[in-house]
Amino acid sequence: MPEVILGNNPTGEICEKCGEPLIFKYGRNGPFIGCSNYPACRNTKSILKFTGAKCPACGSDLVERRTRRGRVFYGCAAYDPEDEAACQFSLWKQPLPQPCPACGGLLVEAKSEQAQCHECEQIFPKDTLPPPPKSSIVDDKPKPAIVYLPVE
Repeated sequence: MPEVILGNNPTGEICEKCGEPLIFKYGRNGPFIGCSNYPACRNTKSILKFTGAKCPACGSDLVERRTRRGRVFYGCAAYDPEDEAACQFSLWKQPLPQPCPACGGLLVEAKSEQAQCHECEQIFPKDTLPPPPKSSIVDDKPKPAIVYLPVE
């Protein structure tokens, strides 16, 4: 897992709006990626935490997000608030990277030792689930402007 060191450290990417380098910053709502040309350029990006699970609606990654009041939920990485046609899938329960053994659907954490399928609603003990597929390991999929932090 890459370690994020905050405090004007460059991300290695260029701002889409002004062409200056993007840097890691820390604000009142936590860490984020912002333009080094602030206040002239106010371009910012979130640091996303990937879960390793795929969205059942569009096939994109599911990421951890927070409501305005700070409650954690899990939503599609393809969500765009400015685009009504973007994927709107979200969950309150933490998704697991393993598919459902019965139907192949999305598994979510039901209790500390149990997992429940989001589609067929069957409950399985976590210790009987197969290990997550290799493709769900988040560190081997580099993407721009995103730092991978595992969800505990």
